[in-house]
Amino acid sequence: MAQHSKIILTLMVILLLMVTFLATYVITAPTTSLVVNRGFEDGMKGWELGPSPRAGVDFVCAVPKTGSHCLRLIGGGVGLLQKLDHRSIFRSMQLSFYTLLNSTAEEEPWALFHLYFQPNPPNGLTYYVDITVTPDDAEDLAAVFEPNPGIDTGGIYLRFNREPKDSWIHISVDISKLMERYLPDFVDPHINRIMLESAEGGKVYFDDISLNATNLGHLQFIESAWHYIAYSTISKTFVQVLGYSAVGGICVSIYHWWRSGKRFSFR
Repeated sequence: MAQHSKIILTLMVILLLMVTFLATYVITAPTTSLVVNRGFEDGMKGWELGPSPRAGVDFVCAVPKTGSHCLRLIGGGVGLLQKLDHRSIFRSMQLSFYTLLNSTAEEEPWALFHLYFQPNPPNGLTYYVDITVTPDDAEDLAAVFEPNPGIDTGGIYLRFNREPKDSWIHISVDISKLMERYLPDFVDPHINRIMLESAEGGKVYFDDISLNATNLGHLQFIESAWHYIAYSTISKTFVQVLGYSAVGGICVSIYHWWRSGKRFSFR
């Protein structure tokens, strides 16, 4: 019985260390945006060209939302990419950006924002949160696409239809709530990178892109800690071991009780 008490005590210490690590991770995490050069004031700093760049990536000062510059994309397929630290998507992780759709006589411009993430532990696939902003006057749309292993990735697709055109549009999304609602099986996903694009037609502007991962209050931290402990892969293993130890301890206790009773009956 003493041996099982030591096992349970050891597991409790491990649980305490997990909570302490989580608290340290959240408290020491930066409270500013994880995006470098979020307003494009320093040109390409922190950014690189996307997988299919074309002519039409410029940093202009004509219509910035704030500061002195913003990003302008012309034509489809152009884009900028920024790799991010593999930070866990804790609760209250807020994505925010501004986009301006400048129409032409040819086609309506669409702004395309991609946030990529990976499950933890990784399964070899990268998933996405795709956000499309259009100048259409229609209902917003949300959909989930399941991945085909070895073929393509899956993720969450959001479409925001906003009027009027030719003015800055603010998009704000709670990524953690989005994941919890549409992909509840992803317990501890890690953000990977973001990419900015435009569909064919017109000019698309981006500015003030932020991805804030902290600023948790006490209650939010407790909720995040509980969510991590209750659902993470490590915690599931821990709970299983703890459960098996408890069941094993009960069985051993019953066995000793039965043996004691049996010896007593022979007397």
